[in-house]
Amino acid sequence: MVRNSSKNGFVLVMVIMAIALVGMITYVLTDGAKTMIFQSDSAYLEACGRNLAASGVAWARQTGKERPAAIDDKPITLDVGRLNIREGSLSVLISGSQGQSHVQVSLSASRANRTTTRQSTYLLD
Repeated sequence: MVRNSSKNGFVLVMVIMAIALVGMITYVLTDGAKTMIFQSDSAYLEACGRNLAASGVAWARQTGKERPAAIDDKPITLDVGRLNIREGSLSVLISGSQGQSHVQVSLSASRANRTTTRQSTYLLD
């Protein structure tokens, strides 16, 4: 009888060790997944920022060519719904001085709990 009892104790210790090992592996893999999600969100926000800035500059160039009188130092908020950027906003301010036109692009994009905002100035040709 004593022999059977020690076998059951050994099996119990092995089961506990296996459960602990699975728990540690799950923790390590979950931490790696969180890092990948963070990097994915960062790349998404960077791409959204580049797309919004390029769209704002393109709109300003087209508007400046069509209507040079559009330079009135008032910011214009553009609709970014077609760009499929959730919680995104884009504001463009065209200003001119000494024969040169400048465009100031203010943008914002969000994903999950992170938000990127950027304000840049570009010279229009």
